[in-house]
Amino acid sequence: MEYRSSITHVDSPGDLLDPRLYADVRRPLLEASQLPAWCYTSSEFFARERDRIFAREWIMVGRAEDIPKSGDYFTTLLAGVPLVVVRGRSGQIRAFVNSCRHRGTEMVRGHGNRRVLTCPYHSWCYSLDGDLLSAPGMEGVDGFDKNEYPLVGIGFAEWEGFLFANLNPGHAPLDEHLGDLKRTLASHRMGDLVTVRKETYELQCNWKLLIENFKESYHLATVHRSTIDTYASVRVAGYVPETTRGEYLVSFASHDGSMALFREDKGFPPIRTLDEKAANGSYFPLVYPHLGLCATIDCCWYLQVEPKDASHTRLTVGSLFPRETVERPDFADVVNNYFKRWDITIAEDNEICELQQRGLASNHPVRAGRYAPNEANVHAIDNWVLDRVLGDAGSIR
Repeated sequence: MEYRSSITHVDSPGDLLDPRLYADVRRPLLEASQLPAWCYTSSEFFARERDRIFAREWIMVGRAEDIPKSGDYFTTLLAGVPLVVVRGRSGQIRAFVNSCRHRGTEMVRGHGNRRVLTCPYHSWCYSLDGDLLSAPGMEGVDGFDKNEYPLVGIGFAEWEGFLFANLNPGHAPLDEHLGDLKRTLASHRMGDLVTVRKETYELQCNWKLLIENFKESYHLATVHRSTIDTYASVRVAGYVPETTRGEYLVSFASHDGSMALFREDKGFPPIRTLDEKAANGSYFPLVYPHLGLCATIDCCWYLQVEPKDASHTRLTVGSLFPRETVERPDFADVVNNYFKRWDITIAEDNEICELQQRGLASNHPVRAGRYAPNEANVHAIDNWVLDRVLGDAGSIR
């Protein structure tokens, strides 16, 4: 069937939320066109993503091992809302809006350990469970009741050591969001793995470019021609998308050895608990909207994508190994082989995403490109985003 675009080219549309602008993206894969360039450059479109995605979905904010002791905390920003994630005296981890209930001051910064959370402005003091313990100078205020002014808690849940927060009061349970991913990765026992390194990158590109790049193998033969493609090309490994139940995508690559090593480098023994399939390849899930997971035979790593604005994204890459591996006497030497592989290939991906952003940000009007047959995951990601950005108005597929 001959392809015909259902819309004319729009250089600067008046209403970015008009579903007609995205009719071609909504087509089946081999008939569809990609997202228009403004979806990666427009501050208006980004604001809608922040409000309709990052303020409503489950967002990974860290690992439980980041705050191992009672009183440990870290702060983060989620959809413009400052948060503090803290481990209470009972060991339970909670997330609160990092804002005093008196005049709104941020309570703490960075990370550390506190017995209580004390506002630096007027010394209102809160327990690690968020209860207001004292409010100096409020004794004479008519009807003031400390019990009515706890820190504002938000939705919070943990899965396999990953900590998720949700600003939406009406959110579904995290288990529903993850669906059958828990079963898919069960044998890796990621909650028992140890984070041995976290690297953070400040990138000049839109957040979607990073996750689209993560979930397609089309670029391997070009971007990674001298690295990954030499031992795990699409022809060899397949990177086959699998059917999922939940808010995630996953591909499986069949291969010998570890996906986290170059072939000539020494590595560690496989994870002991792997099932037969997991022991013969790697899973690559994307948990919507922003968490990439890579689970191979001897380790795992994750990519946490944090959008800052339409063209600025923070990427954090965490490296996870079994505790028994970390305790090996040769760990410090051999792990550098894994770091080398990640540092080289992540740099390749980061560079291509920034180059793509530069091309999309040009003022020259161009029609959106077409999806290749092996970009089914990119097509799925783009439509997942549109489902939320456009809401009910966008349900024209």
